[in-house]
Amino acid sequence: MGSAWVRAATAAVRVTASTRPVAGAAAMSFGIVSIALHVAGFDTLSLPWLVLGIVTWAALVVVAAGRLVLDRPRWMDESRTPAALTGVAATTVLGTRLSLLGRQAAALIVAVVAWLVLTPSVLRGRTTPTVGASFLLCVATQGPVVLAATLAVATGRPWLTVAATAFFGLGLCCYVVVVVRFDVRQLALAGR
Repeated sequence: MGSAWVRAATAAVRVTASTRPVAGAAAMSFGIVSIALHVAGFDTLSLPWLVLGIVTWAALVVVAAGRLVLDRPRWMDESRTPAALTGVAATTVLGTRLSLLGRQAAALIVAVVAWLVLTPSVLRGRTTPTVGASFLLCVATQGPVVLAATLAVATGRPWLTVAATAFFGLGLCCYVVVVVRFDVRQLALAGR
């Protein structure tokens, strides 16, 4: 029994060490598929995708928290990359899907706090010219717009539309910042 625990712990350490910030895109994509299936009227098929998204998101939170405590230099390095913002976007997508289920989760608060923590770090770490991944700054800023608007309708709290509008304006500014510095040669690389 003891060796099974050692093997499991060793595997967990390996998986944790190899997990990159961009893994948040997996949780986000599961949420997107879940929303699409819900909108298309396939609620039963939608729910397993939501569960996959939530499980993936929760695992990534554990990895990020562990890294913050146990390997702060790596966490700091990774927090300077646009990929770090996939967790914010995933939170908003999954929160939107939960809201569509009538579950008014704290996802908006979690997403905004994560955005407030990560965005300044990503902006400090940005490089010029920007590349396609830099648009994650825009995506992560627009995510709270969708979630706040969905929650405003679901909960009857119109003040959330003010928050959504503020983030919408910030998101537009982010697009300008990224596009102005975008390396158009990246478009040629997309076909390779």
